[in-house]
Amino acid sequence: MIVACLAFVLTLVLPDAGLGGSGAKARFAWVVFIAGVLAAWSLRRFRLLRVPFAVYVAAFLAGNLTATMEGVRGSSPIVENYLAIANRIPRGASLVRIRFALAYAPELDIGRNLLVHTDAYIAAHCHCIDLSDYEVASATFPVVFRSSVLPEDRLHLWDFEVPSGTTGATLRSLQKTLPRPIDYVILVADETSGPDAVKLQEQLDSEMQLVASSPPVNPFVRLYARTGVR
Repeated sequence: MIVACLAFVLTLVLPDAGLGGSGAKARFAWVVFIAGVLAAWSLRRFRLLRVPFAVYVAAFLAGNLTATMEGVRGSSPIVENYLAIANRIPRGASLVRIRFALAYAPELDIGRNLLVHTDAYIAAHCHCIDLSDYEVASATFPVVFRSSVLPEDRLHLWDFEVPSGTTGATLRSLQKTLPRPIDYVILVADETSGPDAVKLQEQLDSEMQLVASSPPVNPFVRLYARTGVR
């Protein structure tokens, strides 16, 4: 119960980017939920509150489920187009994903945004190496890079989550310093993504091979291959 109360206070006062990461409030909210449920189940004085609390949680989750369904409904067609290029990536290849904001896909929270881990799903499907997955690059999760990946390169790969005008130069640098070259680049951008996205697309068009784009009209997902890789 003490843990639940402390986590609840931290959820209220801690900034969302607290403790050196993002989404801190959501993580402490989970601590409140898990510790609170255990306390309510195990403490004798709270047994009378089990049924009212269960009804409250069910009603809260029902509202949350509605919002989640709306987000999934809007993102599903985009993910289908995204996955359409997955069969073009051969087994064992290395890839990075560079994602700009899309007009077609409003930015949702990380729990509802289907585009957050689509590249990781593609990598798992083709047994590829997803170099830009933020969970690996951030070094805050159990799966991490080997020591052969330099710390500065890890940070550069993490920067692909928030691309900028220097992303093209970063990509060129990584091709020279990573233990193995980047075979494929997945660019997620549309006509509303801004001049940085246009600049990067022009660079990729000139330095790599365009393998696939989806959909054919006004594509917002493009797959590029390193020269000599098909």
